[in-house]
Amino acid sequence: MGERLAPRRVLEDLWKARTRIAYADTKPLDPDGTFALHRARQAENAALDEYQRVLTIFSDLVTYGKIPVEEA
Repeated sequence: MGERLAPRRVLEDLWKARTRIAYADTKPLDPDGTFALHRARQAENAALDEYQRVLTIFSDLVTYGKIPVEEA
């Protein structure tokens, strides 16, 4: 049974790391003017979307054992 848990643990660790990276990307840069503020908000929104996507995958893996489909 320990053999079945090992691949799951590897996946959990992988998606936990991806979650941390996606969360770190949610920190916007200091804006410099209106255009920079707009760009920072776009970047923040994109990072938040990615964080939510990765967190959902990680949560499904940990809670339901749902194996994520690897992206190309």
